[in-house]
Amino acid sequence: MSYYILKCLGYLLYRVRAGEENLLCNQSFLSEVPRNVKITSDQFADGEQLPFDNTMYGKNLCPSLLIKASEVEGAKSIALLVEDSDVPLPSPAVHLFAFDIDKNGTYFEEGELNKPKEDKYKLGKGTLGFMGFFGPRPPPAHGTHKYTFAAFLLNEAGTKELSAANKPSITELTEVVKKSCLGMGTLLGTYEVK
Repeated sequence: MSYYILKCLGYLLYRVRAGEENLLCNQSFLSEVPRNVKITSDQFADGEQLPFDNTMYGKNLCPSLLIKASEVEGAKSIALLVEDSDVPLPSPAVHLFAFDIDKNGTYFEEGELNKPKEDKYKLGKGTLGFMGFFGPRPPPAHGTHKYTFAAFLLNEAGTKELSAANKPSITELTEVVKKSCLGMGTLLGTYEVK
């Protein structure tokens, strides 16, 4: 599509957004869950814009991420979810869903989460069935989009349930998180195309 057509659509849909209240990490059933997981990146600070190479306009590489979790009794693994709350759809777009990550956390190099790596993590389905990271591509003139990187510390039952599912999606993750989340943490990145 032409840039000008996309820009017109961005203007027309400017007020249409999925909403932060619809992010998995903001659901009421997680209100009492401790914030004991920390996510950082070498490439952007919390609340800052993602680098161009981490978008669909650039190289579409997942940014580097460091996940650290507190020692929690009963914890078995971490699930990582990246959602766009500003997409002009009824629900946030899932840009990445990875699970079976070490319960203590790990470091992911730039681009590592674009493809499966069974000995370190598994990938679930994102929006439109994508497996692995697909970078931001907000429409021009739609304003700033917020990308929430959320890590969920899961118990053994939740870890087994996700592992047993065939290509799980946010639907399965939501059900697991409702019953099995022992902690969580978030990192916010943004991107805007003028």
